[in-house]
Parts: sequence; structure tokens; C-alpha cells
Amino acid sequence: AVEEEEWAWEGARGRLEAGGVAVPAEFVCPITMEIMADPVVLTDGHVYERRAIERWLRGHATSPKTNRAVDPGRLVPCHPLRAIIADFLARHAPLLGEGAEGAGGEGGGW
Repeated sequence: AVEEEEWAWEGARGRLEAGGVAVPAEFVCPITMEIMADPVVLTDGHVYERRAIERWLRGHATSPKTNRAVDPGRLVPCHPLRAIIADFLARHAPLLGEGAEGAGGEGGGW
């Protein structure tokens, strides 16, 4: 489940960077500053972690990046980015610890 993935991936950025791996900025949610498990595109054209932007939109009708009005009902899954992130995490599984070997599958997590 995506909710489990988000928590499983929490802290992955710090572990990777501590191991000398640069995490591409495009993999990082601008709200949580963590690697995204379920990236979605908002009508502002930016990509966010689904749970983070859904929380943001409960209290705002604007983009957290541009402060312009957005359509909170139009979150589009970004499947290609999700697959690229999963592949990146799978390639760096040894730095991520126990359970990381399973990253990369569609229902995946680690």
C-alpha cells in the first residue's frame, strides 16, 4: 500500500546522502523534503508526494510552490517518475538497510 511505502521511504534520503549518494532533486517532495513514494502532479505543474499535497490542500486552495490557485481535485499520478524512483532505490538498496531489496515493484515499497 502507498501509505506503508511512504513511511518505509521516510529517511531514505538521509541514509543515501550519508552513504555518498546524491538524490536527484526531482525525486524529492518540496513539502516533505523526502523521496516520494507516490508522486502526483498538481495543476500548478509541480510534483508532490500524494499524502503531503492532500494534507496541504485540506487547508489551502493554492500551490505550495507558486501560491497561485489550483484545482485540488486534479491530482494526476506520475507513474514514470514513480518507476524511476523505485529503480533508483533498488540500485542503492544496500545503503537503505533491511528489506530494501524489494524496491522497484509496482506495489512495492522495499
